[in-house]
Amino acid sequence: RVGMGTYFGGPPENIDAKTLQLSSLTSPSEIMEARILIEPIIARFAATKATHEEIVRMNYCLEKSSNVNDEQTHEKWDRTLHMTIVKATKNQILISFFKAINKIRSQTDWSELGDRVFTPARIIEYHKQHKAVINAIAKRSPEQAEKLMKEHLEAVKISIMTAETELAK
Repeated sequence: RVGMGTYFGGPPENIDAKTLQLSSLTSPSEIMEARILIEPIIARFAATKATHEEIVRMNYCLEKSSNVNDEQTHEKWDRTLHMTIVKATKNQILISFFKAINKIRSQTDWSELGDRVFTPARIIEYHKQHKAVINAIAKRSPEQAEKLMKEHLEAVKISIMTAETELAK
């Protein structure tokens, strides 16, 4: 718009009032609980529906997330990987639901937790877990993909709960 300045990229996504309100009422632990309930099923569906190109994209995201030195860039590629898995389901309801979770995640204060949750050692472990999930999807093993995604998200949740406890001290 004329007189509004210069912007790089597309317009920002609209974050509706309900999402902002929900963001202020929740915590990273609650977000992880929701993800643990839905993402393993998403991985199961992805194992039956993902195209070869989507699996290549998952591996690309994994490679990008493991070759970074800062938490912010790692988080970007981690989210992109998880979104790629969701999109592989071809289910618009699941995709929309996951986008809503990511909007809430982006509004919830992760800054203090980030350095504690995404340590170099944990990033290596998360990388191994992600690789195992992608391999299960590529092998068309829905049960294995579901199990491995649940294990991964539970490990992240434990890291978050530990970090929250440390910060509360």
